[in-house]
Amino acid sequence: MARVVSVNLDAARVEGVLSTGKRRVTCREAVDAPAILARAGTAPPDLVVLSGEAATAADVAEALIDDPVMMGTTLLAWHVRGSLGDTSRLVALGVRMVTGEEDALRTACDEALDAREGRTIRVDAPTVVSGQDAQTPDLHGRRVIVADDDPAIRWFFADLLRAQGCDVEEAEDGEAALDRARRIVPDLVISDIRMPRLDGVNLCRALRSDPILADVPIVLLSWKEDWLRHAEGVGVEASAYLAKRSTPEEVLLQVHEVLESHARFERRLRKPGAVRGRLDGTAPYRLLRLACATHADSRLTLRCSPNAYEVRIREGAPRSATRVSADGTVIRGAAALGSLLGERIGRFNLASEQAPLDPDLEGGLHQQIAAYVARSRRGLERFTQRDSSGDAESAAPVVSVAPAPAAPAPLAQLPPAAPPVVVSMLPVRQPELATRTVPITPRPMAPRTVVVTPRAVAERTLPLIRSTPPRTHDRPTELQVPRHGWGVPLRWVGIVAVATLGIVLGAGVRALRQAPVAPAQVADAPAR
Repeated sequence: MARVVSVNLDAARVEGVLSTGKRRVTCREAVDAPAILARAGTAPPDLVVLSGEAATAADVAEALIDDPVMMGTTLLAWHVRGSLGDTSRLVALGVRMVTGEEDALRTACDEALDAREGRTIRVDAPTVVSGQDAQTPDLHGRRVIVADDDPAIRWFFADLLRAQGCDVEEAEDGEAALDRARRIVPDLVISDIRMPRLDGVNLCRALRSDPILADVPIVLLSWKEDWLRHAEGVGVEASAYLAKRSTPEEVLLQVHEVLESHARFERRLRKPGAVRGRLDGTAPYRLLRLACATHADSRLTLRCSPNAYEVRIREGAPRSATRVSADGTVIRGAAALGSLLGERIGRFNLASEQAPLDPDLEGGLHQQIAAYVARSRRGLERFTQRDSSGDAESAAPVVSVAPAPAAPAPLAQLPPAAPPVVVSMLPVRQPELATRTVPITPRPMAPRTVVVTPRAVAERTLPLIRSTPPRTHDRPTELQVPRHGWGVPLRWVGIVAVATLGIVLGAGVRALRQAPVAPAQVADAPAR
């Protein structure tokens, strides 16, 4: 009979859930760690189920782990509630988190008791996600990078994904995450928005500018939802935005959603026969890699306006690549393959082919594109570096190959102030620049003397660029009155008009005073 202790959980309920399994279980309830240790001296429990507040459960777990009597006891946490920091503390202490209803608790307890009795080797059961069906992408073997400057947050997300079978890499800042991403090509990146050296926003932009990592799903994290809304509003192009206080079920549901599009694309290419479709944001590197893995002898054609591409695959590696532009320009070999990596929108057609060909490519896919990828990443180094931190070394190519050649002359002649995006886009859209040098010689200009006269300025016959002071509303002084042109005649006309008006008015007044008396007034006068 297995002995189980529940903390902040009804013992009768736990015993009823576990008794329906394959063994008999007796359960008793305890309120804290001293109550458990008081009876553990004679009969230590086989299993401890923690519930309630996450902070209280973490304190109990820490006290039990430090006691040597409880060394072989398994600790489970079920239906704990609290902040993400307290939950991550439980994960860091080695407590197995159980999500779901009573069936999930019964399964986790049976596995823990089987492992204690030596019947099986303990394997963490995947967390049950509501709404999960057969089409949900399997997380087993997926490569994930978790970047956060808080160790507790990294522990929580990393342990949660490791329990699902993921291969998780942890990074303490954005530069470390970018370096790891360039080395392992992850299936998913989970990053905090605010981090030292390189934050999550610039990490997302650097990944989107990389020819290999452009379509890797990125989930940005933050405690503040307004930061998440702001990042989404400025067009960061992240796949999802997640609050750090999210529950494990919400985290796994979001992870499945962002991986679903790539999983559906992989399922289509693994089907036998010809495959047609659109890129729709999928990087051509992913298409080439899957085509080489699923169709060892095939012909891949893409129409990415205004260019058309043809890649012929033999024995799981590209052996011929051709790009035809709208003007009829034809590029073959590694230059055409590098140009294809810069496309994002287009239609593709993949069909089996066994016809012989004259190969113009050697080695595997990664060796063929390593030089182009290294050159493109060197163009983005200035974007990823920060003045306050040390210089970040450029990451190694995807595979270990010979050192990449130096940048061609057109790229080396760009001024230092040129934006890094220009440096990264030149070999993508116009790879023929890598094989052609265009010398640019500045043409000397002869000195010229220009005579400026007041009349030329007035008539606007000489286009001069001069700075004009801002206009003011002050009353012009006497010195500001122009002394030439129509200014003086108009002034005298006004003076003459005022004088004439005064003379006319004066004459009229004098005429009224000298006018004769009317006859009616004379008749009315008294006789003398």
